[in-house]
Amino acid sequence: MRNNKNNCRKGYTLAEVLIVLGIIGIVAAFMIPSVMTGVPSKYESLQKKAAYMLENTISGIVNNEVYYERKDIINPETHEVTHLHGLTNTYPVLVDGVMYGSTDFNRPEAKRKFCEIFASKFQLKDGTLINCNDNADFVTNASQMGTVYPTFTSAEGIQWIIPVSNFNENENKPNNRLILYKTSVDYKSGPNCAYVSRNYYNAYIKNYKPSGSSYPYIKTNKQDCPRPDIFVYGITPGGKLYKEEATSDDVPERNGAVTPQ
Repeated sequence: MRNNKNNCRKGYTLAEVLIVLGIIGIVAAFMIPSVMTGVPSKYESLQKKAAYMLENTISGIVNNEVYYERKDIINPETHEVTHLHGLTNTYPVLVDGVMYGSTDFNRPEAKRKFCEIFASKFQLKDGTLINCNDNADFVTNASQMGTVYPTFTSAEGIQWIIPVSNFNENENKPNNRLILYKTSVDYKSGPNCAYVSRNYYNAYIKNYKPSGSSYPYIKTNKQDCPRPDIFVYGITPGGKLYKEEATSDDVPERNGAVTPQ
């Protein structure tokens, strides 16, 4: 009779399988957090993309002499010279058959010039329109649906709020000089908040809206907005951007608010 003992293959015991699975579990417990940390979330990627788009769009607009040629306006009666430079030049320009701006600084067309030119540089999300008005805002709860609209929503799903201003306000009152963007396309997709320092809030945001109200979703405590999806920039008439840098409770004021010149 043939001895079958030599033909039998030895398998793993249950104890050995459990040991191997335990080792794999321990290694995974250490590796997965590191891997996840190294992979940016959808909104982090959008945030970086939006920041890049913002900086490049502003630079391209402000340095374009077709849009913002420096002008020296002489008052025929007083002979005083007014220097219009950067975003303070609201004079009309015709670009691709579209007129932007007005010679009257206080006309709505003058205040919409920067907003409309900025929006024209983006491809819009299907079904959305450009809203260059003071009432532009983000939808942050269900009750606002159908009544509140941002300036525009780009094809990437980024919502934007752009200043509607002639940029001639007093330097110490930089109202209507905020640019905000939101990386979640609606109120259901994210925390719907921004985190800024108290000084920045008082200098730029507290009395931003014409009504004297402010944006309730802009928080000054990190605990209220640990993972912001709304980001705030100040912009000067010369087109320089000032990004809010308060990102840690270790430096809550982060050198305070910078007053643009």
